[in-house]
Amino acid sequence: MKLDRRGRSRKRVAVKVEAVELDHERREADRRDSPRLPMKMRVRAIGASGKLFSREGDISVGGAYWETKEPLPGAELEVRFKLPADRKERSAIAQVVRIRRLEASFGVHVRFVVVDVLTELALARYIDARTRLVPVAELRDVSLAS
Repeated sequence: MKLDRRGRSRKRVAVKVEAVELDHERREADRRDSPRLPMKMRVRAIGASGKLFSREGDISVGGAYWETKEPLPGAELEVRFKLPADRKERSAIAQVVRIRRLEASFGVHVRFVVVDVLTELALARYIDARTRLVPVAELRDVSLAS
C-alpha cells in the first residue's frame, strides 16, 4: 500500500462519472452575485486618453450594464462612477463580457476585474442599503381583486 506525504494510504477508488445536463440558457439574474441599481457612469477604453463617455445603466458589485448607440472599442474599459454619499469619483477596470444587439442600440455587459477594496466595499454597502431598506413612503397599497 502506498502512502502520501502525510502518511495516509492512497487507495484507489473507482468513481462513476455521470453526464450532467446543464441549462445553457440560464438567466443572467441566476449568475449575479449582487443586485443591480441604476447609476450614471463615465467610461473609456483602456489606453485611450481623453474623453470619458457618459452612460446611464445599472451597476452591481461585480460589474455593470448600459445601452449605447455605439460600443467603445476594446475589451477592457475604465468605468468611473460616483456614489451618492461620496465626494470623489470612484473607478474600476472592467472587461467586456458581452455586447448584445438591440433594436436601435447595443447592450454592453462588463465585469469588474480590477477594483480597489475601498471602492468595492463602498459599492457593496450602497447596494445593500438601497436593496434592504424600503422607506414606508415608497410602499404602495396593493388591493386584491375578488
